[in-house]
Amino acid sequence: MYVFHFSPALRLCFMGAICLRPLSAGKDKLSVSSAKPPFDYLCLSMSIQPPYTLVETQDALLKLVSLLDPCTEIALDTEADSMHHFKVRLCLIQITAVGQNFIVDPLAGLDLDPLWKSPGMRNLILHGSDYDLRMLNSFFGFVPERVFDTMIAAKFLGQERIGLASLVENQFGEVLSKANQKADWTIRPLPIDMKQYAILDTYFLADIKKKLLEQLEAEGKLAWVEETCAHLILQAKTAPFMEIDEEAWRIRGSNKLHPDELVFLKAIFYWREKEAERLDRPPFKVLNPDSMVDLAIECAYINPDIRPERLPRLPRNFTGERLNSFMDVLLDAAQVPEEEWPTREKRNRDRAPSPDSNRLERYREIRDHIAAEYRIDPTLLANRNALVALAMPGTPAEKRQNARCLDWQWNLLAPALGLI
Repeated sequence: MYVFHFSPALRLCFMGAICLRPLSAGKDKLSVSSAKPPFDYLCLSMSIQPPYTLVETQDALLKLVSLLDPCTEIALDTEADSMHHFKVRLCLIQITAVGQNFIVDPLAGLDLDPLWKSPGMRNLILHGSDYDLRMLNSFFGFVPERVFDTMIAAKFLGQERIGLASLVENQFGEVLSKANQKADWTIRPLPIDMKQYAILDTYFLADIKKKLLEQLEAEGKLAWVEETCAHLILQAKTAPFMEIDEEAWRIRGSNKLHPDELVFLKAIFYWREKEAERLDRPPFKVLNPDSMVDLAIECAYINPDIRPERLPRLPRNFTGERLNSFMDVLLDAAQVPEEEWPTREKRNRDRAPSPDSNRLERYREIRDHIAAEYRIDPTLLANRNALVALAMPGTPAEKRQNARCLDWQWNLLAPALGLI
């Protein structure tokens, strides 16, 4: 049985009538069906419907790993769910390698260790890799040795539209659908249009990298991209994916509240977290931040006469046990002694030293001039925090460390700023 693969350069106009699809679950071969794909499936592109293999059994995963082991480079992407459930879950792993496309289903109960240990996974092509890298390290302890991020590469080439769909359209003239960007990737069985949408995230990456590499080498920027991508790997190892923040209850708008209101806001926040976990829903779908702030303000105003009919309008599903538990939390918060009320957030920025404004402005102008010369976004060379650190008093070594400058950034900035 042949496994078909069509490069982006060869468009399949007849694919509107022929759909390539996997055989039964776990098979790593493809069959041809004359069934007409659903409408959403066709909406992705009339000319691009690449075949893929759905990997949802351990045997199929091991076959995939044996195929990937000798690979020198693999295009990879992931789909996670943070919009429809309480906890973030890795829902799909898309892989394109050796002219074939694969969709691995982590929700099928697979042992993914063989995949992460595959030598072929050491060198990856990704687009917008920061989230993927931190998530994979946090969930599985996996970090590749090398990454080529096509979004980063596009930034260094001065491209204004750096999304994957924009790069595909610019390089291949194909328009990709964005219909499933906010889809629930935990759905099983996964609809065919969602699977086709997912595999297009890796299908073009190797060809995009090839074109970007040519331009980067011609402009002498390849080393800059490689260093920046290496820094992303380092960040994935050191920066937590989901850091526990004990001050997370200080949501947007809380800085205007007084302590007698903050005590209610904090109680409402942690009730919402528990309720969201119980329902397996994102917290914002239980109670949105604006409503939480309004409730906190009103509770402090009407305290101690806190009754449902006196509160701002609650969601319609606040009935029965849910309403009772919510009211219990409010009444408990009303009993907290004043000396235990949360204090207003202190703004350390008022005490922080600031650089000389004239020096900072001069540094900004120099940065912008260098960025324009090399046709890159100024913030790629040095964002505002980096500029502030460079403009502060101190030795050049201290300035560089505080600004977290990479070699390529320092080599461009330091001579122009008079730091070496």
